[in-house]
Amino acid sequence: MVLKGEATERELRDHCARFLADFKVPRRIHVLEALPRGATGKLQRITMAKTLGLAE
Repeated sequence: MVLKGEATERELRDHCARFLADFKVPRRIHVLEALPRGATGKLQRITMAKTLGLAE
């Protein structure tokens, strides 16, 4: 999801908690300047996972 304003991680979690069940509210929210995209405009999932420390 791309945020088009300013919000803290806490504000985003509180917003999610109003609409989602407790177990569906994200434990962590990563805020990035931009999503990594390839030359064709597709999201590069492997690059994003490495950036977030989710892959080796």
